[in-house]
Amino acid sequence: MTLRKHRQIQLIVPEMATHGGIQSYMLRILEMLNELPGTKVECVALNDTDAALSKRAPDATGSLRGYNRNKLHFILGLLLRKRSDAIAIVGHIHFAPVALAAKLLGGIQSYIVILHGIEAWKRHNWLVRWAMRQAISNVATTHYTAELSACLNGIPLSQHHVIPLCAERDIPTPSPGFKLNGDFPLLMVARLDSSEKYKGMEMVIDAVAILKQAGVPAHFNVVGDGDDRFRLERYALEKGCRQLVTFWGRLSDADLQAAYKTATMFVMPSKKEGFGIVFLEAMRHGVPCIGGNHGGTPEVIHDGETGVLVNYGDVMLFVDQLSMLWSNADTYTKMSKACMKVYDDQFTYNVFSDRWSKLIQNELTNAHLNGSHV
Repeated sequence: MTLRKHRQIQLIVPEMATHGGIQSYMLRILEMLNELPGTKVECVALNDTDAALSKRAPDATGSLRGYNRNKLHFILGLLLRKRSDAIAIVGHIHFAPVALAAKLLGGIQSYIVILHGIEAWKRHNWLVRWAMRQAISNVATTHYTAELSACLNGIPLSQHHVIPLCAERDIPTPSPGFKLNGDFPLLMVARLDSSEKYKGMEMVIDAVAILKQAGVPAHFNVVGDGDDRFRLERYALEKGCRQLVTFWGRLSDADLQAAYKTATMFVMPSKKEGFGIVFLEAMRHGVPCIGGNHGGTPEVIHDGETGVLVNYGDVMLFVDQLSMLWSNADTYTKMSKACMKVYDDQFTYNVFSDRWSKLIQNELTNAHLNGSHV
């Protein structure tokens, strides 16, 4: 069954004009909705401005509205909209109560809540739990997040769907003049914020210092910036390997693609990653990944196939795996080829779009068959 003509879909997001996994997920959903036949799309963002949204999504066919961090106007805009049979896609669990109120007031007919990762790995208050139960679906990016959230919040697992992230459909041409440092360049792309110390950067620095003594020419290339950069630079200095760690700061899109292309390994041994879209960016270039054996990462990195999983803090296992991949060209080549195949099979935009459009059409069909209440 196809969607009714001009069915309204409202996308409610925290922000979309900046970079990050959540923002990328929201952009891909907006692209999918714009290509879905018979839909009229409205996107509202709490933290973005109208101009920033238009710049970030220039091809959007529906309306874009940014509230520039004005929470009161954002909430009132959602609650005071005219009665409609719109379905809302709620881009963060913290917005679920507002969507529930909008449904009760008749502003929307039903809604889907997206669970990204860490924010869903806890028991929420009664209002959020009620809003989750009233959603027609809670969509998680990994099975780990779906199962943990369902268990902690008492929501049936059957009320959850899993739709992983995907990378951008089109990427800039890599800068021909940009290349990472080192004969064995390790790459991490992350925000260097003090709130994100769980990424495992110190673990990589420790490993580079040990590999230096073993004669393995590993060089740690860090892309990103934040308030924790100075501490990490000092940590590398204290470990005696500052010359083997390059902090590139933020790169242009073209330079970033060149960084992925010239990396030998992508490393982010995080202890609580919700998904890690940066792994996909590396895999599409055939770059094997080493990630933490925690959270949603094991659903992205296939241990021993597209990369290696290590326990957070296990520096010696990390060192052993890097040494093995440096010295074993056949194993590395197999992993590189597997990365591109798994990416093509599971994490492209077309796969993502197909999963989401099927979910929306199924839910709207059920809503039509069951009346306005789902």
